[in-house]
Amino acid sequence: MRYTQSCLCLCLCLCLLLLTTSTFEQELPQVNPESVGLSSNGLDQATQALQAHIDNGRTAGGVTAVIRDGQIAYTEALGYRDLRRREPKQVMRSSGSIP
Repeated sequence: MRYTQSCLCLCLCLCLLLLTTSTFEQELPQVNPESVGLSSNGLDQATQALQAHIDNGRTAGGVTAVIRDGQIAYTEALGYRDLRRREPKQVMRSSGSIP
């Protein structure tokens, strides 16, 4: 009985993984934040707050993406990927995905 439940759970997890993987491969269009009900001003304020954390040394950097209704409304890369080498963070896109 326990073995059957474990196999069923594993199969369910694999099916969900396959479904979400195919979703990630879809190319997402980039749109204006206001077109999906977001505020560019609010997103700019969030960017400034993250930049303040970077400037204060609380974090090296970050990449932010806001996706609403299947559309990319905002992406921003701030700070450094590698502090010693001063390599900047980057927003990477491959087939519409944002890692």
